[in-house]
Amino acid sequence: MRALLFSTRNHRRFLAHAIASLAFLAGFGTALAQEGKVPHSVSEKTSEALQKLRPLQEAQNFAAMLAILEAVPFVPNSYDEALILDMKGRIFAMTNQLTKAIAPWERAIELSDQFRYLPERQVMETVLLLAQLHGSEGSSSKVPAQQKLHLDKAVKY
Repeated sequence: MRALLFSTRNHRRFLAHAIASLAFLAGFGTALAQEGKVPHSVSEKTSEALQKLRPLQEAQNFAAMLAILEAVPFVPNSYDEALILDMKGRIFAMTNQLTKAIAPWERAIELSDQFRYLPERQVMETVLLLAQLHGSEGSSSKVPAQQKLHLDKAVKY
């Protein structure tokens, strides 16, 4: 199932989505202002880190991208945290480290559910991926407790 879920074509989609997340930072504030919502903004340090990601992404240097994201200080429960965790999850997925993608994505979705940080479509796509990942983890585990944990989470999503 993993091979089908994250084919090369899907890797490109994730990569495109990561780039779109960067573009989202630039245009989302304007869209929210037009809808009458208060836009979320990133801190200066997060903004600087995001600018460093594009050349690394073009070079497919995902380890360096993760290192940059790991080094960014953020306030707990902030928009910066949600954005950084979402990007980390996408990078893990692009590099076929699917199990590692689960925790950052779950936290990003938790924050977005609480504070409406991420666009609804992005949240729905990530929730679908989390359900698929947990289903895959549950069905491939040989430990009954792990099977139950992951399959219960898959159903929850």
